[in-house]
Amino acid sequence: MTTARQLHKFGGSSLANPECYKRVANILREYSDQSDLIVVSAAGSTTNRLIDWLAALEKDGRIAHEILQQLRQFQVELVESLLPIEVAQPLLDLLHNEFVALSDLTGPISIVTRCDVLGHGEVWSSRLLAALLC
Repeated sequence: MTTARQLHKFGGSSLANPECYKRVANILREYSDQSDLIVVSAAGSTTNRLIDWLAALEKDGRIAHEILQQLRQFQVELVESLLPIEVAQPLLDLLHNEFVALSDLTGPISIVTRCDVLGHGEVWSSRLLAALLC
């Protein structure tokens, strides 16, 4: 017997701020089933900021540091504004560790590392949305 599934895809602008995350969570609660698939993009301009950071990393470490700190603050604020602290803390710990690892990178960046870096945005979005839905 085949189970019908829907695919729900939410782009970065659908996850641009806490209100957008809440709207997506409400849509999923109303229109999805447990067996549905959900795909999310990086929140807001996260991917663009990661691209900017990678470019700055090879040119100006100070600018790269500023970009990474802004991106970190954006991600932390999303988590803190959407989740109670007991649920948020494990996600904040993961974010902290990931941003420490990112800050340890130096140029030149290999294509494999570049792809790994650029994938962080989708991981952060999916992790946060999953926690919000649970």
